[in-house]
Amino acid sequence: MQGAEAAGVVGIGVAAAVDPRVGVALQAAQLSMQIINAGTQLNAMGKMSDADLLSLWSSRGAAMVAEHNSLFDDNLIQTPPPVIPAPAKAA
Repeated sequence: MQGAEAAGVVGIGVAAAVDPRVGVALQAAQLSMQIINAGTQLNAMGKMSDADLLSLWSSRGAAMVAEHNSLFDDNLIQTPPPVIPAPAKAA
């Protein structure tokens, strides 16, 4: 995950140079993934219920789709609502 986060930081910098809105959207997506990762860890430790984790996944996915759609509204490109699979239950 750390390698992906490092690559994400570079990507955010490049994208922000081209279009600041894209840089903001990528930062929001990266933050969403960190939130989901934290929720998954809390669930694995028994400190977050499966229902709460699923709700977290759904809300973060919906937020990323909304951000994507706001970026591309000018081009009339819309993304269908995501089908987010439930996370695997911790063993």
